[in-house]
Amino acid sequence: DQLKKDAAVIDVDGLKHQIVEKEEDVLELRTERESLQNELSILKNELHNITNELEKKHRNQIFTIATSSKGQETSYTRQGSESSKDTELSRDYIDSDPCLSEILSTPRLQTIHTPSEVATDPRPSSLLSSFNSVETSDITKSCQQHEKKAKTFRDPSSGIRLLILNVPITDAIEDMVDELGMWLVDNTIIGASTATHVIAGDNSTSLRARTPKFMIAISRTSNILHMDWLTNSYAEKRVLDCQKYRLINDTVAEKTYNFSMLNSLEEGEKRRNKGGLLNGWNIYICEGVAGNKAPKQEELLLIIKAAGGNILKYPDINSLGKEDQAKSIVLTSTPATSEQKKDPKVSRLARFGKGYFTTSWLFDCIINQQLKGN
Repeated sequence: DQLKKDAAVIDVDGLKHQIVEKEEDVLELRTERESLQNELSILKNELHNITNELEKKHRNQIFTIATSSKGQETSYTRQGSESSKDTELSRDYIDSDPCLSEILSTPRLQTIHTPSEVATDPRPSSLLSSFNSVETSDITKSCQQHEKKAKTFRDPSSGIRLLILNVPITDAIEDMVDELGMWLVDNTIIGASTATHVIAGDNSTSLRARTPKFMIAISRTSNILHMDWLTNSYAEKRVLDCQKYRLINDTVAEKTYNFSMLNSLEEGEKRRNKGGLLNGWNIYICEGVAGNKAPKQEELLLIIKAAGGNILKYPDINSLGKEDQAKSIVLTSTPATSEQKKDPKVSRLARFGKGYFTTSWLFDCIINQQLKGN
């Protein structure tokens, strides 16, 4: 009977470990999906850049028609059919071009189709006169709208990837981000793991330092900023240096979480140059840690990975060499439960590694960017 009970316990533990492994696989797939989405955005950006350049090129040709003098109207024709083909603007392209189509759909311009037609028309002066009499402000406004839309498609893998935490994202903020040529990442743990700059507070909002997104972000970048950085950058029409706007004067948050933001940012810079705070460490997460006064499993995994740590899976424990065992940490709940310490394989890892450490210890290390008690 006792053997049956032990076997049942082993089966349950095995199933739990399988569930954890599946959750890790799901996280990897989500991360891969995010990467593919970024690649798709890059391709969209390239496509819209090409389209935008073509719009500008052909829009300039249209405005040249509008502003040409009477004596310049024959500049569109050359001797020979070959040069005529070179100067002809494709009707197919006009139909596919939103800006040109809108321009040429104006009632007064419907008789003007291509530059070559203008040049060969028996009454070019009257046509150009009609063109010049059109209100060009509407045309310009339409083209500017198309240009603004094209601006929103930029390469998310380069430049500034901005994450905004603790501050409501308004239309005005989105416009400022867009005008400065930044990329506003999703307010998610995946977004936090790719951010290059983070706005984490303003004059009315204090920093929340032990959230999953912030702990991921502080392991990734030292650009933890006040909202004034964005608003002042927008006012000056350029991206300002971050040093002056680092969020290092939030005394309420520093007292609440017992850390110094300035020290954390400086330590984080040093750690990132060496691969991250947990670089070289194997972290095994015990059963029952995720969600027990701690973030969800996928959030825990990304917090550790953002700091450069290696996630150790249960089946891989026995395959570790002595050096890898020595650089292993067993992560428990706060406080650790008896269930988490009774597994013989995990107990052996803790004994030959650095031991048992709680999630509170981990979060404290992350926000301070220093390993304590290891």
